[in-house]
Amino acid sequence: ALTYTWFNGSTSSAISVTAPSSPGPVTYLVAGTNTFGCLSSVNYSVNVLNCTGLIQISDENVIFVCPNPAKNVLYLKTDDSAMITDITIRDSFGKTVYTSKFTKEIQINELQSGIYFITVNFQNSYKPALLKFIKE
Repeated sequence: ALTYTWFNGSTSSAISVTAPSSPGPVTYLVAGTNTFGCLSSVNYSVNVLNCTGLIQISDENVIFVCPNPAKNVLYLKTDDSAMITDITIRDSFGKTVYTSKFTKEIQINELQSGIYFITVNFQNSYKPALLKFIKE
C-alpha cells in the first residue's frame, strides 16, 4: 500500500499497541490505499490471554524453582522427603542445554535469555516434575 490509516489515526505502515487490561479478543483495523487510489481494509484479530505468571507443571508439590525469572543462579527448593537424582534443562525447542546429577543450585549465566523447561527426577516414589523458568 502507498498510504495506511489505522483505527487509532496513525498513518505509518506499522503501529505498536498496548495490551488491553482484560483478556479476550481484540481487533485492529487498517485501511490501505495503493498507487491507483484503490482502498482496501483488513482486520487483525488478537486473542489476549490472562497471564499472571508461570505455572508449575507437576503432580506433586514437592519442588519449586526460584527466582523466576533468574539471571545467573537458579535454586530448586524441595520438601524434606524429595531426593533429586538428576536434572535436565531443555530450551523452548527441546534441545538439552544442561544435565546434572543431584544439585539444588544451577549456574545458568551461560544460557541465553528465554524460556526453559527443567525435568527433575526423584529417588523416592515421586513422579518426575516438569518446571518452567525464564532466563533474563
